[in-house]
Amino acid sequence: MGKIKNLLFQVFGYIHFTVNVLLIVPPLTYTSLFSTLLLPKMFKRKSVLIGLGVVFSIFVFYSIIHFINGVDLNYYLKSTLFMCFLSCSTLAIYVYLESNLNELAKLFKFLPFVVFGIFVLGIGAYFTDFDHLFWKLHNFEAQGQSIPRYMGLSYEPSYYALSITPVFIFCLLKLLFNVTFRNLGIFILVSIPILATLSFGFFIASFIALVLSFGLIYLLFKEFKRVLIWPIAMILVSLVAVNLSDNAISKRIELIINGNDTSVNGRTVEAFYLGYKCAEQKSVLMGIGPGQIKIIGEEVIRPYYAAWAPIGYSKENWPILSIPNSSAETLAIYGVLGLILRFTFQLFLFFKFKVYRNYFNLILFIFIFVYQLMGGFITSSMEYVLWIFAILPIFPEFNLKQEKKIISFR
Repeated sequence: MGKIKNLLFQVFGYIHFTVNVLLIVPPLTYTSLFSTLLLPKMFKRKSVLIGLGVVFSIFVFYSIIHFINGVDLNYYLKSTLFMCFLSCSTLAIYVYLESNLNELAKLFKFLPFVVFGIFVLGIGAYFTDFDHLFWKLHNFEAQGQSIPRYMGLSYEPSYYALSITPVFIFCLLKLLFNVTFRNLGIFILVSIPILATLSFGFFIASFIALVLSFGLIYLLFKEFKRVLIWPIAMILVSLVAVNLSDNAISKRIELIINGNDTSVNGRTVEAFYLGYKCAEQKSVLMGIGPGQIKIIGEEVIRPYYAAWAPIGYSKENWPILSIPNSSAETLAIYGVLGLILRFTFQLFLFFKFKVYRNYFNLILFIFIFVYQLMGGFITSSMEYVLWIFAILPIFPEFNLKQEKKIISFR
């Protein structure tokens, strides 16, 4: 029976990192649907029940305020029910993963080969009618031509890069902690598919996460491995090398630096601006409520972008309005109070689970924290699973040795 459970865990693990959103309506995922089978086990934990009680109390509190301020009932109920489902799903997945830490660690050892194998399959599919399952054409404004970006079997390159971030960090640390040709080869295997996504959000968040993590570790523990400087140096050298020639990537980097990249702007500055403007329509403190961006956005978001490109941002070409930034979306839906609660809860997790005592946990935690300021969606179950990976003690071999120096956190 134990072998069957372990086999099922491995199967669902591979599903999460490979085909979790293939042929399914987003933001649903196969693992979030599977998590409903885990609810009976989850409800046996008193701490989980308390957590759910707090979450649902917050939902009820917000619902009262939002109903008073006025909402579109149809969209509101659908979105709120999904958020409730997402809360239960996330807690169920947490309980499941926490109970299978050994199997989770085993899963990561084989994932790099699976990730690269699917990438090779994607290269072959590029020349067939199935290319749309693996590749998405992106029109870089700087170059004026469409360039294929790898997205695995997901629905968007940035989503794919984000989903395998834990595998990337695991392989990077394995290499840094034990520099061998085997670990170097495995790191290259998982890096190539990520590089093919051309996800600047991933690259920027990764660089910031590495710098902040190593800096924080040094300040708290006075521990610093010289080998850790290599990934940062490699990123900087790569940026210089790319910018030495005239190409689509270098021109887009120039656009980003000059603040003229529409994609980056739309996920950062403009996202927070529009999130605030949406909340302002009802209550800056409490927000407009779940599902209401589709309604309020017609008065705020569409006119903002239509002023630049009326045809491109018409209802025919952009039927469903959204804010592609989970923090800005939180601001719009739950207001300033909701944004404060979001960050407060994340800080609670940081200290509660002593994230700062493990290289893997710390880098992944900071990565997601940074990424939420420049992308993502509040309804993305995959992002919540990444938060779970960031707090679970999956890889004790990456623990910091000099824990005694962090007296102020005890």
